[in-house]
Amino acid sequence: MAASNMTSMQHIFKRQYADKTVANLAVRRHPFMATLRKKSGAWGESFRYAMDYGQPQGVSAEYAAARAAVSSSAGDQFSVDPVKKYGIITISGEAIARSEGNNAAFYKIVTKETSGIINEVGDSIAFDLQGAGNGDRGQRTAAATNVITLSSSNDVRNFKKNMTVVAGPNQDGTSLRTGTAVVTGVNAASSQITLGSAAGITGFADSDYLFRSGDPGNVCDGMESLFPLTAPGLSDSFRGVNRSSDAEALSGVRLSDTGSTIEENAGRVAIMIHSNGQMANSLWINPLNFWKIARRRNAEVMTTFTDRSAKYGFQTIDIVTPGGTLKCYSDPDCRLNRGRVLNMDTLYMKHMYDLVHVIRDDGKVSLRQTDADGIECRVRSFHNPVCDSGGSNGTFEIASAG
Repeated sequence: MAASNMTSMQHIFKRQYADKTVANLAVRRHPFMATLRKKSGAWGESFRYAMDYGQPQGVSAEYAAARAAVSSSAGDQFSVDPVKKYGIITISGEAIARSEGNNAAFYKIVTKETSGIINEVGDSIAFDLQGAGNGDRGQRTAAATNVITLSSSNDVRNFKKNMTVVAGPNQDGTSLRTGTAVVTGVNAASSQITLGSAAGITGFADSDYLFRSGDPGNVCDGMESLFPLTAPGLSDSFRGVNRSSDAEALSGVRLSDTGSTIEENAGRVAIMIHSNGQMANSLWINPLNFWKIARRRNAEVMTTFTDRSAKYGFQTIDIVTPGGTLKCYSDPDCRLNRGRVLNMDTLYMKHMYDLVHVIRDDGKVSLRQTDADGIECRVRSFHNPVCDSGGSNGTFEIASAG
């Protein structure tokens, strides 16, 4: 006869579960979106804001010349509409019933899934805030059936398991290929994502850009839209304004010099802003670039300076420039090839209701499914960022070597 042991007597043992709530590894910190001021309120037909960039020019040492040169102030009025972002979940009636009670599950499934979709919508908005309004998440360089290699390992974090994606040859999201695919795996170490069926996207090819389904051309104007690295040209039309009439005042200053360090270029941009009579107060960069600055400045601090904020372990670094002190932040949503020198007092997120909110226009937080035993919960956001002083901000290019 077999001895009584854990295998033969398994049926008598109770299963014990940890009291601690399951850690949500999908929730991320978004310093820029958290720091950005939020302004809620009615939008109306559209939301308009003005930007002045020139004062009256009737000035001269001679009265007659001053009189002849009379002019009004220069300025433009921008018109911005809210973009929409939706999140939807469905939960079966059985799953809801089985999660009730103290010992049935780690937490009620309705609470968990609703919180999860709110967080995911927030993640998506934070990602959009650093882009150019296109929603591009990465570029394919190679493929082995369903395993897609991206041009940058840092872009892998822009994809999540079960995300539905589309693809196309243009970074602006135009001329999308037919079909979708679902992400089934991510591997940052190898710069790869795995799709359930890459063949679901007709004509999917190397150099194609990938987007979350429904996002191309439908996301908010991010920092790359507000402060582009390339100066707006004569055909520019941003929120109804051609910014080429005074590109720096209306769309920020810019610097493309990949031969200098990040902190040197950040300082140069801050000086350019200051030379225009404005002042920046922050620098926003990707964590990989932040770490490069931290390592360089740590050596300097230990031998020369007493700037405590630059030592290991701090989440911000103060960079002193003739254009003011920039507080440098590390944000995983920032693009690896961009540095943003910003005056956060000139920026805010305009939105309606809460930035991300459960849809309850009819007073109900969920809907009973008509064709199944379950419920549907919907969340949404109406939003777009606003800058009322373009010349107080700037951007610069960062090489892969930092």
